[in-house]
Amino acid sequence: MKLLRIILCGLMLLSGMGIEAQQLPMERDYIRLSQRYDKRVKDDKNLPVDLRNYQKAYPYSTYLDEVQLMYAIIQVEQTKKDDLSKPLKELQKVEKPKLLTRPHYQDYLYYLGYCYVMSEQYTKAQQQFRTLLDMKDKENPYE
Repeated sequence: MKLLRIILCGLMLLSGMGIEAQQLPMERDYIRLSQRYDKRVKDDKNLPVDLRNYQKAYPYSTYLDEVQLMYAIIQVEQTKKDDLSKPLKELQKVEKPKLLTRPHYQDYLYYLGYCYVMSEQYTKAQQQFRTLLDMKDKENPYE
C-alpha cells in the first residue's frame, strides 16, 4: 500500500513537470515575439508570419489575445489607408481586450479607433477614443 502511494506521488510529480516543461517554450516564444514586436524593425518581414505560427502552435496560450493584437497592429501599419477592412477584422477577433496587458490595451483602443476613422465609421471611432481618454482620468484605468 505504501509502495502504491509512492508510485502515485511520483507519477503526479512527473505529470506536473511535463506541463511546466511544455509551458516554457510557449512563454519563451511569446517573449521573443514581444521583443521583436516592440522594436518593429521595418526589415523584419518574418514577424507577421511568426506571429501567425505562434497562434497555430499554441492555440490555448494565455498570450493568444496579445499575439492576435500584435499581428493586427502590424497589419494596420502595413496596409494602405484606403483598405483597412482586413486589419479591422483582425482587431475585432481579440475576444477579451480588457484582459490585454496595460500598454497593449491602449494600443488596441487607439488602432481600433484609427481603423474606424479611416473606414469613415466616425461614431465607433469616437467611442474608442473616448474610452482611451477616459482611461487617463481614472486612478486605475484598467478596472
